[in-house]
Amino acid sequence: MQVGGLVQNPKTYAIEDLLKFQQKERIYRLRCVEAWSMVIPWAGFELSDLLNEVQPMASAKYVAFTTLMDTAQMPGEGDPSYPWPYKEGLRLDEAMHRLTILATGMYGHDLPNQDGAPLRLVVPWKYGFKSIKAIVKIELTDKQPEPSGTTLPLTNMVSTRMSTRMSTTRAGRKPQNGGSASLTASPHSCSMAILMKWHPSIQA
Repeated sequence: MQVGGLVQNPKTYAIEDLLKFQQKERIYRLRCVEAWSMVIPWAGFELSDLLNEVQPMASAKYVAFTTLMDTAQMPGEGDPSYPWPYKEGLRLDEAMHRLTILATGMYGHDLPNQDGAPLRLVVPWKYGFKSIKAIVKIELTDKQPEPSGTTLPLTNMVSTRMSTRMSTTRAGRKPQNGGSASLTASPHSCSMAILMKWHPSIQA
């Protein structure tokens, strides 16, 4: 993962480097605009730890995040109706808040691919679409980033796919016809479809 922009000490991190930051468990409620929520035990480290290491310049006001662009792993990124890759952003003060974390695991295990491995953002007071997955680049800037999660083409695409391919998005209900939840929507939606493949702790 590359970290640069308006910083004194730009760096490129391997996952082994990121795991050297102090890992903590944080239990947060993830809220989705699709009108469901669930409590998730995340493992990860405070984003501020990483930002302090790269030393933001005084002119830095925002933090921009970019996800992996790989249509072989995430075929939804091949949809021509949207200018991929997925991007998100935070104000610098939000990114430096001690509750904002970069997650490396959940439920006591490494973060699975469908949940944004190897690294995803988790911001507990914002809707789930702000918690961008599979981050490969972080850039500090003086201009407000234009987040993908609030653009109309992506919102429509995710809504259409979720309504046609998923029988439910609420915890505690299994899909109809004996199906199983899977990675069927945009790889960045906060839908239950990509949060898990029906974690054993959830009962019908």
